[in-house]
Amino acid sequence: MTKRSQRQIKELKVAKLAFEQVNDVMQPKNKKENQKNYRSYARKLPAMIQMNGLASTMAFYHAKSNKNAYKKMMEHIQAFFIEEGFLTNEAKGHDQVLETILNCESSKQYREITTSLLHYASYLSRFAEGLYEDE
Repeated sequence: MTKRSQRQIKELKVAKLAFEQVNDVMQPKNKKENQKNYRSYARKLPAMIQMNGLASTMAFYHAKSNKNAYKKMMEHIQAFFIEEGFLTNEAKGHDQVLETILNCESSKQYREITTSLLHYASYLSRFAEGLYEDE
């Protein structure tokens, strides 16, 4: 068995988390409309972060989180933030994600969160595209 680097282990953890989250959304028990919307929002997330910035994008997703697919996306992002150590397990509600971003202590921390979320979002996008089944 080959020894994996810390970076490879982290990469696999991020991919596994994204896969499990998207796979749960794409199960037949969920409405097709919610699956389609989730796929659409997941596909747009990386581009929105790059074009509008992390804070603006998360504010938009937070504002829309009364809709099922946006709410699920924010829950998934919150779980990612907890996994990465940006939030604690005690964090309640996805508004903590936005607070964490808005309360960054430095531009370096903001860039780190942005880079990490972009990386995670690319997995969400790929898995949502691959796991979504058209009728």
